Amino acid sequence: MKRTASIAASLQRSGLILLITFFLVFLYTALHESGHALAGLLAGGSVRQINVNFFNLSAHAVLDGDFTRAQQALISISGWALPVLVYLVFLLLGRRSREPLLAALRWVGGACVLGSTLPWVVLPLVYLGGGRPADDVTSFLEYSGLPPLAAALGFAMLVAAGVGLILRGRARLTELRDWLRSGEPPLNNPATRRTLAVMLLLAAALGAGLALVNSGGQAAAAPPNYQLAAEFDLKNASMDGTVLYSFEMAEAGPLGIYLLATGVRTSYLDVTLNGPDGMAFPILHGEDFTADEERSNPAWAELPAGHYELVLRGEPAGGTVVLYLKP
Repeated sequence: MKRTASIAASLQRSGLILLITFFLVFLYTALHESGHALAGLLAGGSVRQINVNFFNLSAHAVLDGDFTRAQQALISISGWALPVLVYLVFLLLGRRSREPLLAALRWVGGACVLGSTLPWVVLPLVYLGGGRPADDVTSFLEYSGLPPLAAALGFAMLVAAGVGLILRGRARLTELRDWLRSGEPPLNNPATRRTLAVMLLLAAALGAGLALVNSGGQAAAAPPNYQLAAEFDLKNASMDGTVLYSFEMAEAGPLGIYLLATGVRTSYLDVTLNGPDGMAFPILHGEDFTADEERSNPAWAELPAGHYELVLRGEPAGGTVVLYLKP
């Protein structure tokens, strides 16, 4: 009987740890994309879609608007900033609680936050070396003009501060370890059941909110005032690159790009806007890329005059890419 109870307790704890991991990945992804969306709204734009599909790493927010470089920089960094702010509020509100499930959320959540900050230390150095990985970090550096070394140093200090907080609270790791080793089924604790109920309600509320946002963003193929520029069947894709569309800007001015990829199943896909002075802005990028419908909608309040090309590189595969432009 005692052995059966111990097995039941172990299964409950394993299930809770798995649930915590899934919950935090979903929560982080939703907050990350919502951070982009919120910044876009504050900059006067609109949100057409928030995709939180983290299974194939295709999560993204589709915004529509004419944004300045400063606003684009804010949109780029807000995906990192909102989850961090929410986590700090969570730490503040739950600092006195000794409930084991909350303790697990604190530690696993802290690992997520630190993990999301590390690219902001590493990728500026990659950028400084000439690399341009398709990431929020690259977009932020492009739009803000912040020196990569300064960005790397600033975020390295934040990582160090985070590690310091973890070391200060390491005594509570003992409580978490004792909970993991306890023979008592965790769901016997009313406080744990309440925490679990709040987690499930929060996940349901977030899911409902995202469904509401996306219900209004799928009706039209493209936002208003966008004109069809190109349609491409990915069976004709080549790693050498295919120019989807090229154009000249006689003088500096705004530009909006709306890219819709449907039925895509490919090992590699990249669409980049190449422009003057070595400009290379990633519009869509994916490896082992699968999507029934994928959207990307960058916009600039002002691009410099010059020659521009939208270039697609990829392995021949199923699916289509449709490109719209708004001058």
